[in-house]
Amino acid sequence: MSTLYGSDAIAGVINIITRKSSDEKIKFHAKTAYGSFNTNELSLGANGRSGILGYSVNLSRDFTEGITEADPGQNSGFNKDGFERRAISTRISLDAFEGFTITPFLNYSDYDGDYDAGAFADGDNRYEASLLNTGARVNYETGDLELRHATTFTQTERKFTDAFGVFNPSASLLNSDLFGMYNKFESVRFLAGFNVQELNFELNGIDEGSQILSPYLTAYFESGFGLNGELGVRLNDHSEYGSNWTFNIAPVYNVNEQVKLLASVSSGFKAPTLNELFGPFGSNTNLKPQRSLTFDTGIEFNSSDMKFSGSVIYFQRKIDDLISYDSNLGYINLNEQNDSGIEVKMEYSLPLTQAEVFYNFLDGAITQNGEETDNLIRRPDHSFGLKVSQLITEELRVNLFGKYVGEREDVFFNTNNFMNESVTLDSYVLVDLDIQYKFLNDKLDLFASVNNLLNADYTEVYGFNTPGIHYKAGLRFSF
Repeated sequence: MSTLYGSDAIAGVINIITRKSSDEKIKFHAKTAYGSFNTNELSLGANGRSGILGYSVNLSRDFTEGITEADPGQNSGFNKDGFERRAISTRISLDAFEGFTITPFLNYSDYDGDYDAGAFADGDNRYEASLLNTGARVNYETGDLELRHATTFTQTERKFTDAFGVFNPSASLLNSDLFGMYNKFESVRFLAGFNVQELNFELNGIDEGSQILSPYLTAYFESGFGLNGELGVRLNDHSEYGSNWTFNIAPVYNVNEQVKLLASVSSGFKAPTLNELFGPFGSNTNLKPQRSLTFDTGIEFNSSDMKFSGSVIYFQRKIDDLISYDSNLGYINLNEQNDSGIEVKMEYSLPLTQAEVFYNFLDGAITQNGEETDNLIRRPDHSFGLKVSQLITEELRVNLFGKYVGEREDVFFNTNNFMNESVTLDSYVLVDLDIQYKFLNDKLDLFASVNNLLNADYTEVYGFNTPGIHYKAGLRFSF
């Protein structure tokens, strides 16, 4: 997705759509929950609309005693590592005139918590962090033309206190994106835009920054015989690394109403982060940007009654100058990373029951100095899972989730001999249960969940802890 979304989309995009303002003048919503490890979640908010003005505001506070971050092994004396988060989010939407909306917003959150000294190593360390995210979005629609502009400023400040001392890095990002969509023609739609990113990083007298200027153009086309597709191109003009192009070609062929064939070829560009270039641990000012080329192809099927759907996707991805971390050398570029895999998904839906099954196969290797080595660190060759959602009554729904994660390799830094060592992590199965009960005309929602229902003993990162069976229950109000 780098062609449409820019540098950091080299591996994909998550699109988060926030709650829209209610058409009522005011509507309140609240949540309270309690769970294992003395975990508390609290939130209160309101949203609504009066005439041309819409608004939304939300306050939240989460805190937990947590578990020990480092794996204690046979040691029972490790301290728990908890955290607390406080957040406020606000948004105003003004429909200035027909087709024109401006939406300023402000989000602020701060955190504090504990962290350990490393794998199998307890520590009395503290971190603090604050995040300010503010800006405005503008939307204008007239006829076949839609224009959108969003400017966002994000300021992050952190403080780490541990045996190495006190570190206070801060960073900021100014992201301005202007784009338009033109739908005049029946078979072709165009999206064109211009993106500006200004980044800055400060730490102990270091004050570094970079800028990316990116014009981009994407065309969506539909033929009269089932062939549709997307063509896109983007120029990334980086203040440190010069100009480079990314592209995306994604044809789709509808064999009939049930079967769809799809494919894509796309390139990506990702500059090193300012922390990788100038940060406190292992920074390297000689890092090169990552460049990727991805190919995928597959088939999607939907039954005529829409009860069953499935897809099979095969992909290959090559990344040149992959940025990796070596505990002895710090951040380095590796010659080449090659990944390939298959993703299979099936869904079945009835009025009261929905079921989903997935399977992923992944293979990957790194090439460094002419030598190829398997390196799917913490990524299994095989994983699969299922989700079953059952509506017991109109008010009661039960969801069951299951996931299998196969064996995978991990690399850790052994403080006894100061060497990187490889270890095989065992496969594991996780099962989660979620129950939701709605009453008072959906104004009150009672929920409860039990995670790691089988109390599996598993490892995600070697030397670090994971929770056993744990629960959470609470209430959501909307009135």
